[in-house]
Amino acid sequence: MKEIIGEFITDYVLSHNKDGFFRKTLIGFSSEKDERYENIKDIIGSHHLYPTDVLPSCRTLVSFFIPFTKKVVESNILEDNTEVSYIWANTYYEGNELINDLTNRLVEYLKGFNVEGATIQATQGFDKDLLKAPWSHKSAAYIAGLGGTLY
Repeated sequence: MKEIIGEFITDYVLSHNKDGFFRKTLIGFSSEKDERYENIKDIIGSHHLYPTDVLPSCRTLVSFFIPFTKKVVESNILEDNTEVSYIWANTYYEGNELINDLTNRLVEYLKGFNVEGATIQATQGFDKDLLKAPWSHKSAAYIAGLGGTLY
């Protein structure tokens, strides 16, 4: 099933990379029973959800990261440091739209295999005053082995 999911994600991103601003997608999986999820409220904060709060039948979490190309990154370095580049901002916006559409379609695709899925959209539930969200995609990606830090 991991290969099927990985192929679906990779193919979807490739078919929607019209400007060529995304590199190869990194994909990871983690177990809902990982002790870091069990301790997530202590690590991130009491506001954070457990995987089973999102999907009671959750057993495995899928995480992915769609990196920008060197062109996008360098476009931001070349600006005057007062604003992000247009290419960066546009790719960031399109990337979040791509992620949201992809996750919705992946949940639908998995139904064909009798696999129940759920998603939390990028930036969903983000509290602009408290600067907190009920789910940390970054932390889930870390637990799935995609690098970075847990918080």
